Amino acid sequence: MISASAGRALALIHRQPERPWSVATLASEATLSRTLFSERFTSLVGLPPARYVARWRMHLAGIWLGDERLNVGEVATRLGYESEASFSRAFKKFTGVPPGSLRRQNGTTPVPAEAPMPPPFGETLDRLETFLATS
Repeated sequence: MISASAGRALALIHRQPERPWSVATLASEATLSRTLFSERFTSLVGLPPARYVARWRMHLAGIWLGDERLNVGEVATRLGYESEASFSRAFKKFTGVPPGSLRRQNGTTPVPAEAPMPPPFGETLDRLETFLATS
């Protein structure tokens, strides 16, 4: 069963990826202590909150760079990074490839299987999104 507090946090992360999310701010939004929030979130999603936020942002970045053909600066701004350089460093650290190469290859540059897709996948994600839409 999905915790309503973890569901609220996921909805916020998905709807506002540009916000400077921390465990403290997410826990506050979920009206839980940081410890309890982290435990519930990790149990539901399979990743700690900060790691999930990073994966979600890199997933969106991959879509925006490859499929939508946004430039690196536009993606950095959309995701709330203070600079294009800080976003580029984070993207390369996470995926192993610089964001510009993904954009130049129109999304066809191989990206490690571990990144950038966030869990959960498939049917579980569909159920989660349905839950989030109705909460």
